[in-house]
This record gives sequence, structure tokens and C-alpha cells, in this order.
Amino acid sequence: MSHSRRRRLAPVTIALVIALLAGCRPAPRITPPRVETKEPTAEATIPAAEEQAPLSRTSAADDGDGRGDVQSSSLCDARRSELLRAGLVRSAQDALHGLPGATVYDIDLKIAQDLGSLRGHQGVCYTNQESEPLAEVVFRLFPNLLGGAATVSEVQVDGEAVEPTLELADSALWVPLADQLQPGQSVVIGMDFQVDVAQEMASSYGLFGLFDGVLSLHEVYPAIPVYDDEGWNVELPPRRGDITFYDAAFYTVQVTAPARLVVVASGVEVARAEDNDRQTLTFAAGPARGFYLTAGEEYVVVSETVGETTVNSYALVGQESGADLALQFATSALESYNERFGAYPYTELDVVSTPMMALGMEYPGIVAVTNDLYDPDGEIRGVPAPMMMEGTVSHEVAHQWFYNVVGNDQIDEPWLDEALVQYVTGLYYLDTYGEPGYQGWRGSWVDRWNRVDQAEIPIGLPVRAYEDGAYGAIVYGRGPLFIEALAKSMGQETFDAFLRDYYQSHAWDIGTGEAFRTLAEQHCQSDLSSLFQHFVYGESDAVGPSSLGSDTDIRDATGWAVLAEKDDYNDVDMTDLPVDYVGIRQMRQMLQEAGWAPEQIRDVREFDRRTLVQSLDWLEDNAAEDDLVLVYVAAHGRYLRDVLVWDVFFPDEWEQLPSQRRVLVVDACQAANYTGAVADDSSPYLAVAAVDGDEYGWSGLEEEGLPIIGGVFTHYFAAAFGDPEADGDGDGCVSVQEAALLAEEEQRTYMHEVVFAVPEFLAMYQRGESAPDQDPTFPDVIVDDAIGEPVCLDLN
Repeated sequence: MSHSRRRRLAPVTIALVIALLAGCRPAPRITPPRVETKEPTAEATIPAAEEQAPLSRTSAADDGDGRGDVQSSSLCDARRSELLRAGLVRSAQDALHGLPGATVYDIDLKIAQDLGSLRGHQGVCYTNQESEPLAEVVFRLFPNLLGGAATVSEVQVDGEAVEPTLELADSALWVPLADQLQPGQSVVIGMDFQVDVAQEMASSYGLFGLFDGVLSLHEVYPAIPVYDDEGWNVELPPRRGDITFYDAAFYTVQVTAPARLVVVASGVEVARAEDNDRQTLTFAAGPARGFYLTAGEEYVVVSETVGETTVNSYALVGQESGADLALQFATSALESYNERFGAYPYTELDVVSTPMMALGMEYPGIVAVTNDLYDPDGEIRGVPAPMMMEGTVSHEVAHQWFYNVVGNDQIDEPWLDEALVQYVTGLYYLDTYGEPGYQGWRGSWVDRWNRVDQAEIPIGLPVRAYEDGAYGAIVYGRGPLFIEALAKSMGQETFDAFLRDYYQSHAWDIGTGEAFRTLAEQHCQSDLSSLFQHFVYGESDAVGPSSLGSDTDIRDATGWAVLAEKDDYNDVDMTDLPVDYVGIRQMRQMLQEAGWAPEQIRDVREFDRRTLVQSLDWLEDNAAEDDLVLVYVAAHGRYLRDVLVWDVFFPDEWEQLPSQRRVLVVDACQAANYTGAVADDSSPYLAVAAVDGDEYGWSGLEEEGLPIIGGVFTHYFAAAFGDPEADGDGDGCVSVQEAALLAEEEQRTYMHEVVFAVPEFLAMYQRGESAPDQDPTFPDVIVDDAIGEPVCLDLN
């Protein structure tokens, strides 16, 4: 579920915090298992698969979250290999014949002798588990965003060739279906793919590529993202945090690689063959939220058994002492979490040393740890490497429970795995070293939060909503402090029972913040909405009252707004606009001064098509016919045209808004082309474009030394509502039409007298064979008024 909440919390008193912690009656603490006490450790967290025709099935029932509850057997269920059983402990083997409708991947990977590329073929059996028919299935091609390159060919649906389309910097492959896939029906999609491996550490912490002789195949095969009540979860991922959101699936992967390599992969090896200088290995993995593989020539391994699970610690030659330490930490963490939450589901857990910019990374059945932590005499960030390794390994092992078994939207609700795992890692230290160990790890949360001066920023924001430094400080710092506060509020024994129940009841499913809260309230029989409001959502963002609590009065809404701005264009190879979202800040301030409720204004930073559609759906769900609705969009015009393909989706979404007083404002080059896309709408609306369809706008940057930062039109448009001189009809309110008129005049003066006075800036237009300085009417603000009367935004 997406939570687009972006605001900081107002300061609260200690008394308020104490009151929030009183949501549940405290219960006696349990005493966890302990060993001999040692010195508390330091902080160590990451920085932030032949095609057949499908069998027709009966329609699935809706389980209440927008997804069909598929119960009958399907083609996909029949395609699961019995080889998968070898990778599951006895208590988890029911999942092999459970999880009806789970996707099945059959993948064949061939790695080149020089490790710089690979070729693959996969057949994917996909079942529509939703409550609505699907016209297409999406696959992510993440190498195209991670410094490498991925191409797909010979795409077939049930053996018939189809022509897919690419979007989002070639990272989203949309595969059309000849007939709509009805709920409960299955389809087999086959494709060939080729990947050029990254050779330089780039985005996503350098997790994908060939570095120092080690091949790391992070997100290398075409994978299907989650489809839920928001539709396909497809977007350009933020530069920080995790990039995937997958359902649990089953994988049978055949890997052909140079015989000299030691290959470590998700799941278990179930077959092996060698032919001269090539080896062919078969891995079976699942249920799992992905498949990962790393390989190198110089790996050595040490192993130990915990229950039914073999723990393998792989390290490079010369790192043997580090491998022993990693094995010790992983087995201790496995024992702790097995006892607290329930058995780790797999018969194998691998810890592997790899080059990366992060400290560690979780994958199904694998923990990857940076090489830098394997020097027993080394230091990382001023902390001895062994201490840093312990925190990293125990944190990443905890992700096997919360990320892999219990999934969540890592892009929109990262706190559900990262903040929770930070807290769970504290329980490992408690079990291993007693209270001093827990307090030592807890200190790292406080240290992180201190990086933003303990700003009360909500932990429940999407990753991209956090400004530089705030993601780690809030999600990894304030986040576990919230979980700790929740445990104190519920009582530790009650909380421990709840967390175990959350893990077991949501196994191989998707957890959400709302589901987390609801289950917690069921365990403590109290309304926890105030506590979640304070820490997770923010004081000014509405969170629905608990079914266990009383109703809350919600102010009647008369104005709803979506403010969307994109400043960062590294993902689409366009020029960045590093102006810190000044446009939506100006628009928000103007609306709030005009009496608009803060919780009825949604900011959408670094928007793509999916997040913009989600926000328009939010307007559709909330705004009434008589309400004012404002949609503001600021971005490169070429981004709207070429990446979002604005004309394809926006007019339909716009027409669905129920309000009869809708205002669209676009600040972009050729802005009138995008406001003009709604011209066929028969319902009343008002559209304002910063410039005409053949004109280029201007967004000022701080380093240019000009007086206006951000969109020039937005600057004058937002300011006009506070200027009495703009009230041309003297009715006491500056209308949108009047504000646009004044903004046109002032933008025109600014461009001619300030921007065109700088030869370098004028040359930019001239290189595009444009001479706006010779046109005294440039730029033209275009107003398309289908309402016919002044639109006043002032609700006061």
C-alpha cells in the first residue's frame, strides 16, 4: 500500500509521548535466552525460468484487499518441481502444495567465459490472483537502471508471439495478452533475454556487476512485480533503499558457467554436471521473493548446522578468519530468530562476501556482506570490523523473516521491514549478550536519529519522500524506536506474541502498515491509532480510527489538491533541476494560507506515471462533486511526453474526477500541449499552462545566480494569490484566472529583462533555433476556461 505522506511532525511534549505509550496495559516482561555478557556492539546496518496452454479456472473470490483469493489448483501449481522439497525444512514443506496460484519461474542462464555477459531463457507461469481481469503482464528489467543493459526477444504468450512495449527507461516490459486474463486463470509467458553486466559500481549500492573478479547477479532476470489495489507496482526506484516489490514465487534455475567458478545462489543445488571447462548447476528455490546468484574463483566455505538448516559462510581466499566470524554470527542469529518467531523455512542459509558499497544486502536464503568487513583487524566508520560485521549479519539474517517470508512494499512502506528488522536485531543482541547488548544496539538507533536532530519526521513515508540523510536517520533510527515504544505500550509479552503471530499469519503474503496495526490492536485489545499517528503517519495526516476505538470527527472537505514535481532525472537521462521541490512548497503554502486542510493536499515528489495515477485515484476517492480540486504538475515537458506518455493516460484519469470545479496547472516546456490533452472533457474545468505549446519555460537554479529558484511561472502564480493588485474585478478574492494573468505579465518581464540579459542563457534558446527575445509577447500563459466564472481558491 502506498502512503504518500511527506510532512514533518510538530514538536510534542514529553507528556504527550507518555500518553501515547499508554495504549495497552503493560504486561510482565519475558526473559529471553542469554549467554555470557560481552561488551555492547556498535551500529552496523546497511545505508540506508517449455510453454503450455493455460488451464481455465473459476473466478477467484475477493479477499477484501483487492486481490482474488485463489483456492483451486491451477496450471502453475502443477508446474512446481518436486526438487523444491529439498530446500524446505519439514515444517515449511506444506508451502510446496500451498500458496495456490503462486508464480513459477523456469530459468536457464548461460554465463559467458569472461563473466561480462549472460544469455537466458525463461518460461513463467502466472496466475491472475486479482479480482479483475488483466490485459497485460509486466516484467522488470532492472539491469537497465543499474549500470548494465538488458534486452528481451522472442516473447511468447502460450506459445504465440507477441510484441511487448518498454517504459521507464527500458526497465518495465509490458507484455500484452491476446485475451484478458480472468481472475483465477493462468498463462505461460516465455522469453529470451541477454544481459551485459555492469563493470563499474553505480546505483543501488553497486550490488549488480563484475567487481574484483566476483560476479554479483542482483535482479538480473525479468521479474514480475506485485499487482495489488494500486495496479502494477511499476516505477523508477529511488536512489536509496531497496528497489523490488515481489510476490513469493517458485524458481527452478539452470546455470551454465565456467567450471572455475564457485557459484552461490538462492535455494539448494539439486543437480550438477561438468563438460570440459563448463559446469551446469540446477538450483531449486521457493517460496521466495526473488533469485540471487554470486560467483567467484577464490571462494572458500565453512559450514555449521542449526536444526535442519546448513549454514554456509563463503569468503575469498585470505578471509578465512572473517568467514569463521560470519558463520558464528549467522548461526547465533538463526537460533535467536527461530526461537522467537518460528523456524527459518529453508534447509540452507548462505553468507557470502562480495564487493559492494553497502555493508550488507538480504536475498532469499542468502546474506551478502561487503568484503571490507572480513578483515579482523580492520575498521569501518571508526568501528572494529568484527563488531560491524555482527550487526550487519544479524540484521540481514532477520530479513529472512521480515522481507522474504513476510513481504512488504519496500519502496512505499520501507519501515515495515527495515525499522522492524532494526528492532529485531536488538532482540538478537538481547538474547546473545543480555540487556547491555540490547542497549548498545539501541544506542545506534538514537545516533542515527540524532543526524537530523531528532526531527519528528514520520517513519511511514515512501523512500523517495525523504531528503538526503533523512531516510537512514528516520527509517533505521526513529523507526526501531517506534517499534520499541509499541512493545512498551502493548506490554513486552503481548508484543512478542503479536510479532510471532504477524510472522506466521502473514507467511508468504504481503504485510501492510494497516495490517500490522490491526493485528497489534487485536492482541492488546486497545486502539493504537494515536501511537501510529505520532510515529508512522504524522500528526497532520489522517489515520482511520481503530475498530476497537471510538469514532473520530473528521473535518468536512472543500478542497483537495495533488502537487506533483520531478527534480531528479538521472533515471531518464535528462537534466536535473536541483531546486528542492520549491514549486510544490510554494503551492502548498499558498493553499494552506487559503484555508486548505494540510491532510487534503498530497505532495508527490519525483513522480512517475504510477504515483501520479495513484494520486489522481486518491482525488477520485475523496473529492465530492462540489469540492474544489487542484492538480499541479511541474516537470520537463519531454518527460511528460516521452516517459509518462501523458496523452495516453492523463485525460482518462482527469475525466474520472467527480468535482465540477477542477483546476489543472502545468509548469513545463510546451505546457499548453499537456493542458490541451483535457480539452475534450465535457465537464467543467480550468486549465492553466505556464507557456504555449511551442514555447520553452524556465526553471532557475541556485548556481545560476538569478533571483528566482524553481519555475518562474510557479513563483509568480503562487505569489499572485496574496497580491491585492491581482484582484482585477474587486470582489475581494484573487481568482485562478486573475493569478494566471498577473503571472503571465511578471514572467514575461522577468524572462526579457533578467534571463535574456545573460548571453549564455539566451544562447540555449538560439541553439534550439528559437529567438524568444525577439518576441515581446513571449512567453504566453494559456488559460482554457471551461467553467466560465471566477475560480476562487480561498476557503477562509
